[in-house]
Amino acid sequence: MKKLWDNITASDVKKAIEMFDKTPGNYPEPRNTFLIFNDKKYPAKHIRGLAYYVANKKEISKSEYSGGQETANFFKKLGFSVQYKKETLKPTETLRQISKPTKQIEPPKMTSKKLNVVSQKNAIQCGNHKIARLVVTGKQYDKDGNPNFKKLEKLIEKFLSTEFGKNHFEFILTPGGFLTFEFPAELQRDLDISKAEKQNIPQLQKAANNVITDFFGGLQSTVFKKLKETADFFTIGIDGFNPTNYQSIELVAVYDLGKEKVTNWTGKFYPTEGQKKNLIKINNLDTHFIELNNQKIVILGCHDLNVFSPRGQATANPNGWKKQLADKFKVYCKEFNPEIILQHPHWTDTPNIWNLAWRTVEKELPNVKHFASGIKYYNNRNGVVRGDIDKVLEKTKKGDVIDFYYD
Repeated sequence: MKKLWDNITASDVKKAIEMFDKTPGNYPEPRNTFLIFNDKKYPAKHIRGLAYYVANKKEISKSEYSGGQETANFFKKLGFSVQYKKETLKPTETLRQISKPTKQIEPPKMTSKKLNVVSQKNAIQCGNHKIARLVVTGKQYDKDGNPNFKKLEKLIEKFLSTEFGKNHFEFILTPGGFLTFEFPAELQRDLDISKAEKQNIPQLQKAANNVITDFFGGLQSTVFKKLKETADFFTIGIDGFNPTNYQSIELVAVYDLGKEKVTNWTGKFYPTEGQKKNLIKINNLDTHFIELNNQKIVILGCHDLNVFSPRGQATANPNGWKKQLADKFKVYCKEFNPEIILQHPHWTDTPNIWNLAWRTVEKELPNVKHFASGIKYYNNRNGVVRGDIDKVLEKTKKGDVIDFYYD
């Protein structure tokens, strides 16, 4: 990464400024760091990202570099003046004059949708991207957590209204419980959890698949066609419930939009303490490790990410099932060496829920370039969210992740 930053010249910065003057995009006003050029103030971190694009012909997410003092020093070394915390800092070397006129570079296309601040801080939005994150809230679900297909379709339509024909994504990520289903009638009575984990998961996947087929089949044909052209895969958290008791299963399906079918199934293997008796777990850990588009990807259910939580592992019994299972899964991860991790949690209304676990992932799995948690920005206890959406999104992603949150 450092070498790529070293590629940037003062000329590249000037070209970036020209691009910004032509199409500034929807970026919030910086708090304390501005680039000064021709007696005009520019958002320093944003201009730095554009200069990176000019020099390296590739985009960079703003989560991959810092603003503030780091960005101020970056521009000073190239001979520019910077205003940092209301103090104007002079360049450390004289800016050399460029005798040749700068070449006009077509700026990346900016979307015009109304986005929150974190969405505006994403990577420059143009061309091909890894992950589109569709954020849902309680508005698309009834009081029991069951989805309203029409409202979810409206969400997809809003997404396509700005992205179809402009951007392409490898993955569209949704949260756990994006869809739901009932256990088949033959599994609703006297179902033994341990036996179900060994014998009945295919039946449950079949029931879940019927709901997924109905969901995509219920989309307007034009909407589904555009969706297929805008993304390769659609990951779906889908929960199953036994209406006669408290038994449940939390599945994750990877739906291949090109093939119009689910190609990979997995689900939660690491339950909470309260779920141990009634959750049908996916004990085949191999199902979490897949390869798509020549990339190694780990698919996680909701609480599965907490195998990386230092707090949870510190309090776990060293000889207990939770510690042993977590250690086993982490060994699998290191051997697999993934590039992408996609998690499907249920309700995420504060940045603190997954923050420590993701920070541990960054330390223990340095090859992971992109990760994200699917987000349902909602509090299922009282409906009152505890954290700001911008912080929630910021702390639950890394790399090329574009957020789509509509109030």
